[in-house]
Amino acid sequence: MSDTWIGNAGRGASVTAVSAFFKRRKRSAATFARSTAANTLARLSLLFVAMTCAEGCLDSPPQYTEPTPIPPQIFANLAQPPATSLVVTYSSSIDFNIPFRADDDGQQLTAFFIRDIDSDGQSTPVKFIDVPPDPLKRPFAEQQMPYRSLDWPWGWNADGNGTLAGCHTMTVIITNPSNFRIDATPDDLPVARLTWFLWLRVSSNDTQPVSCLQSSELGQKANSSP
Repeated sequence: MSDTWIGNAGRGASVTAVSAFFKRRKRSAATFARSTAANTLARLSLLFVAMTCAEGCLDSPPQYTEPTPIPPQIFANLAQPPATSLVVTYSSSIDFNIPFRADDDGQQLTAFFIRDIDSDGQSTPVKFIDVPPDPLKRPFAEQQMPYRSLDWPWGWNADGNGTLAGCHTMTVIITNPSNFRIDATPDDLPVARLTWFLWLRVSSNDTQPVSCLQSSELGQKANSSP
């Protein structure tokens, strides 16, 4: 018959087993703590690197500026009447036709017709015309044939009195209305400009002043021969 011992030896064995269990738990907890600390440190290191890269590795955001509008362009060689020589007329009206192209993106253009703009104290606004957008919606570079154009009939002697007979200029300026002043349009502003020199005659008896191509003659009436 064998004896079963449940006395001190049994208790010691039980205590030893329980102590070993808690010791293993302590070692596991310590190991887990060290592992967690290492992982946390690694995450913080990666976060620091990411923050450093965010500050120094990424390019600064680009700076955008307002695009400079393309100035309108008048096809002077196609304008009517021709602007390359003195326009002499007996008719009571002159039909102006101005072929042009313009950048319509984000701007409203106006055509200003000014009489004797280069004559001191005599510049007179005659007509303002809002420039319609290109019906074909073409970009500036593609606005060739068919050309856009402005038409304006000027009845300079509609009343038949011949008040304006003599030497004059007619200037058309195509620009944004905010750029326009009667006395001048600075060259650095986006404008298109064309000037005609005119000799307005009521009858064939009118004689030409000294020269209608000289600014000093602008606004001067023609002389009437007997």
